[in-house]
Parts: sequence; C-alpha cells; structure tokens
Amino acid sequence: MQTAQLLVGLDVGGTKTAVLLADANGNALAEATIPTYTATPEALLGTISRAVRTVLAEVRATPRQIRSIGLGVPGLVNPATGIVQLAVNLNLQRYPLGPAVAARFKTPAFLENDVRTAAVGAFAYVQQTEPVQSLAYVSIGTGVAAGVILNGRLHRGHNGMAGEIGHMIVELGGARCNCGQYGCLETIVAGPAI
Repeated sequence: MQTAQLLVGLDVGGTKTAVLLADANGNALAEATIPTYTATPEALLGTISRAVRTVLAEVRATPRQIRSIGLGVPGLVNPATGIVQLAVNLNLQRYPLGPAVAARFKTPAFLENDVRTAAVGAFAYVQQTEPVQSLAYVSIGTGVAAGVILNGRLHRGHNGMAGEIGHMIVELGGARCNCGQYGCLETIVAGPAI
C-alpha cells in the first residue's frame, strides 16, 4: 500500500464504536466494533485509538498510511473546528476531539454529528435508485436523533441543533435524561430505555 492512502471512518457511540478502513477508492478493507469508554476524554481517545489500530492490524498497515480520519459523534459538534460542544452520551463538553485525534495519528481528522453523517450517506445511497431532494434519517441507539437533508443540502439549523429530537420533552415529570432534563423522548425510546 502506498503511503497515506488509507481512509478511516468511525461511528463513535455512547455504547460502541464502529470503525471502517477503506482504500483510496472507498473499497472496504477491514471493520471492527469495540465498546466505547467515556469516563474521561482520554478514555474516549483510547477507544478511538484501539478501534483504528484494530483495523490497521487486520491489513498489516501503520498509522502513517492513513490519509484522513472521519468521526461521526453524537451531540452538538462544530465541524469547522472539530470541537464537540456537548455530547452527553460521551461525557464531553467543549472538547477538541477532531484536533486531538489528528494529533494522535498525525493526519487530518474531520468531525460531524453521527446522525447527520448517516443522513448524508443515506441520501447518496437513495440517489442511486430514486432521486429525492429531501429526507429525514432517524436514528435510535444509545440516543435518539435525526439527520435532515433539505433541497439536497445537509441542514444543521441556526444553532447547530437541527435533528436533536431526542431531547424534546414528551413526558412531563418523566425520567431524568443524560442531558439533565426530565421526560425527553430519549428516556422513552432510546436503546437503553427499551
């Protein structure tokens, strides 16, 4: 393999982290899923490192061969700076996850909300058979969120919170959510609640 030709994609969830290693043409080479550790930002970085090193080992590659890393993370993120503003299921607040991963692997790292990333992928997939201009992708896992494509473009909303439907209060006086509110949709229909 040529130097810096591998692409790494991670779906960093509150329960598990999935990683895919691909070549420069987007062909999948290896994948893995490992538990996510969220006690501290360093523990989360350790999870990400283990996931990446697991797939690299499968193809006998080294971190120097990675061209870039993409991170899908739940919560409020700033893709321009790589900062996780708030990810309650990852125990992160105002943390520069993108720059931390880039420094650890000495390669560019890009950060986006995980469900928005999935919505972009779903939109591209649907376009192959049934061209649409808009769609909503709803994800139910450790949390609940939606990714929205409007008129062919990813919609983040004015404050970056578009699609954070898991934190709508639907049950007054309901169970306490990881975000600190009571009765959020997430406390009723997310994976742990089910």
